[in-house]
Amino acid sequence: MRRREFILGLAMLANIGRSSARGFARRVGALISEPDQANFLETSLREKGWILGQNLPIEYRITRGDTNLSQAYARELLALQPDVLFAVTNTSMAALHAEHSNIPTVFAMVSDPVGMHYVDTFSRPGGNVTGFTPFEPSLGGKWVSLIKEVVPNVQHIGIVYNPEPGNNSSAFRKSIDEVASKVGIASIETPSGDAIARTLIVLFARSRMSRSVGSFSCRTRSLLCGVFRLLRWLQSAGYRRSTRFASSARPAA
Repeated sequence: MRRREFILGLAMLANIGRSSARGFARRVGALISEPDQANFLETSLREKGWILGQNLPIEYRITRGDTNLSQAYARELLALQPDVLFAVTNTSMAALHAEHSNIPTVFAMVSDPVGMHYVDTFSRPGGNVTGFTPFEPSLGGKWVSLIKEVVPNVQHIGIVYNPEPGNNSSAFRKSIDEVASKVGIASIETPSGDAIARTLIVLFARSRMSRSVGSFSCRTRSLLCGVFRLLRWLQSAGYRRSTRFASSARPAA
């Protein structure tokens, strides 16, 4: 399945790199969703010659995908006045963007940054925000095509998504529905959350859904995937977490 990775403007990063060569310290405020993302980021920065704790101190806040926590941590990081902000995932970027900061911001793993008005265009992001994304809305339809290829007789798919503000799942859901209708697949859409994760499994089962599920919810991914494995339902996710983040962390660094 073809995946296009969009590389946005890098002028601010080039300036930061030149400052590092002159020995100036630069402070980064990183709003990430999981602890292992810090390891990937730090590894990439070391490869580029940064010395963590010396010319590049990093302030981390780990959100676990929680919207309220992301908003609180975004304000904490802004209060520290770092030289650069780094946001991983839609929830983190949405929280920082809502604060209307003038601090240069780099994102990774953010879907549809143009549609969310974080950047003007892919080629000319404008403003003080830039970054890297392996996502585009048409991938939703490609996930459906892949499921159909693997399970030709599939009749129903369940779409699990994060309904919270800033996740912009509507573009993916539209792409999924368009392709599903063309190939004769009925889709069941349901928002996910810790409190209703098991309830939606019952909903899917009662709807006689085939063993195929398209899932792109970050916060409840582990719980949902565990249940789906027990039920032996096929899962189609947007990416393998560690691999896809590593590919975005390197250029973002």
